[in-house]
Amino acid sequence: MVKIREKIEDVKSEENYLEGVRGLFVSDTTLDILEKKELIQAYGKFLLDLDKYLSFDWYATLTFRDWVHPEVANKAYMRWIHRLNRHIFGVRYTRRGQGVYWVRALEKQKRQVIHFHALIGGIPERWDPEKKDLRRLHWMDDWYEHEGGFARIYPYDRRLGATFYLGKYIGKGGELDYSDNIVAVVERQRLQT
Repeated sequence: MVKIREKIEDVKSEENYLEGVRGLFVSDTTLDILEKKELIQAYGKFLLDLDKYLSFDWYATLTFRDWVHPEVANKAYMRWIHRLNRHIFGVRYTRRGQGVYWVRALEKQKRQVIHFHALIGGIPERWDPEKKDLRRLHWMDDWYEHEGGFARIYPYDRRLGATFYLGKYIGKGGELDYSDNIVAVVERQRLQT
C-alpha cells in the first residue's frame, strides 16, 4: 500500500510525470475508493498537462473478439501503429525520428477481454494522395482485418474529457502506457513555447 502511495506522489510531481506513469499496474483489490480517486485524478492531470504540449488527432477504442493475453494485445496494437507509421512516414520512419505518438489505456471488459482506449497524435493533415487513404474508417477496418476486433476512431476533441476518461481505467485495474517517442515530442514542444 505504501509503494502505491509513493507511485501516486511520483505521478503527481511534474518532473516525474512521464517516468512515473509507464508500467504502473493497479489491482482493484489493492486500492480503496479514496486512493482510486486520487490515482484517477493524478493520471487525469498528467494527461491534461501532456495535452498542453501535444496535439492529439484521434481518440480510438480498439477491441478484441476473444480473450487474448495482455502481451498479445500489446503486440497487436504495436503492429497496428507500425502499419500506420509506415503508411504515413514510409519504411524507415524510425531512422528519421518520425512516427505518431500515443497514450493508451488498457481495460478488461466485463467478459474479461482486453480493449484499448488511445489518444494518437502526429497524424498529418495532408498526405500523399497516391498512398492508401488516411481516413479514420480505413484504420478501423485495418484493425478489424488484421487484429480481429472492432475499432472506433473519432477526431480528438480536448473539451470532451478523454484525458480523464483514460485516467479512470487505472482505478479500474487497467494500465496506462505511452509511445517511446512521446518524451522527445513533449521536449520539442516545450522548447518551442
